Amino acid sequence: MNHNKKTHRKNLNIILLTIILIFIAFSFFSIAAPNDENIEYYSYLVKSGDTLWDISSEFKKENEDPRNYIDIIVKHNQMVSLNIMPGQIISLPIYK
Repeated sequence: MNHNKKTHRKNLNIILLTIILIFIAFSFFSIAAPNDENIEYYSYLVKSGDTLWDISSEFKKENEDPRNYIDIIVKHNQMVSLNIMPGQIISLPIYK
């Protein structure tokens, strides 16, 4: 009978830990996900010599890593590569 209590307690601990981890994950994503009301979109015309790094450095949040903003640009524009061409228009999310 003592073995069953230990197993039951272990299972409860696992369930509780899982619930806590799920709660933390959802909390993190709700904080990390920007509110659409706080975003404006800017159409940027790519010029000769522009790179995503240059564009990211210019338009990212003040303390944001340019690599994170590049990832946001790529996903938002559904780009399949990091290559950009002069004359291309890309949409840049600008956080208010």
